Amino acid sequence: MKRSAGLDLVRVVGVVAIVAGHSLRGWTYPWLFTWHVPVFFVLSGYLWHDQRTWREELHRRANSLLLPYATWLVFNCLVWFGVLAIQGQAAPRDAWWRVLAGGAYLGYPPNAFWFVTSLFVAALVMRAAWNVRPALAWLVGLAGVTWATLAPNQVRAVPEAAGIALAGVGFMCLGLGLRQASEWLRHALPTALATCLAGLAGLAGLLAGGFGLVRNVDMKQGELGTPVASFLVAAVISAGLIVVCQSLEGLFPAWLARMISRLAQAALPVVLTHCLVLWCFFRVGQPTDSGLALSLALVIPFGLGLALTTLPGPARRLFV
Repeated sequence: MKRSAGLDLVRVVGVVAIVAGHSLRGWTYPWLFTWHVPVFFVLSGYLWHDQRTWREELHRRANSLLLPYATWLVFNCLVWFGVLAIQGQAAPRDAWWRVLAGGAYLGYPPNAFWFVTSLFVAALVMRAAWNVRPALAWLVGLAGVTWATLAPNQVRAVPEAAGIALAGVGFMCLGLGLRQASEWLRHALPTALATCLAGLAGLAGLLAGGFGLVRNVDMKQGELGTPVASFLVAAVISAGLIVVCQSLEGLFPAWLARMISRLAQAALPVVLTHCLVLWCFFRVGQPTDSGLALSLALVIPFGLGLALTTLPGPARRLFV
């Protein structure tokens, strides 16, 4: 399937927002934490393949998610423990347990790895439910969102972020619904009008989060913010971003479309190494107020990721 530069732009924007959320303190939280992770679940639903078997889903997700996850986890641990050893420090006593448990148990530097296992579980759960009956996938997503809303501590306690993955199914279902709705809107409304409406809705959601009208969404911690409202705001912002970026795609010159797609292919290495960069340079387990931190956390991982996309196929699949 030909890559969509518009959807690749969504990926790049989402990754930059994740890095900014981990690099900058304070003002970024309300503006980014309502949508910067949910958008990837919504996008996965938007690209959902209706006819794939569960075994095919497992194979594809294992290759695209778990294989790079394992490679980068080993890399992070080697650097983490190696730096500590050079400095004459011992690794935290619970480090290996945290690494194996994943999810909310992960601290710095493998802080963002939870996202990969959560997306993996969400995709497999949705496929299993979808292949029984599409409506069942929606019911599973609703149950996951309800569980996270009522008992975030229970959701957070499930290893490998598998608990919050059920709420991720809810976001994926909304992404699939968005694709179906956008197909209808193309026939019902002029493209420019549909894009403006989606963009305005997304902007309204962004302002609601930015000005504190709804609480932040922190999926790693099982937190979906203000009941119902934060979930819907995350979905609306994600939908607006997807529709607007896809509409802009036709305006991209060929060189820009290629550049965006290259950056999007490097997205997973950025997600899985930017916290390591922050830890190595700043020794922090919390965001800083440093523009330098943001710059290094973007430039080094993106540079590394872009270099790895040039590897031959089998080697590239280990990293990207």
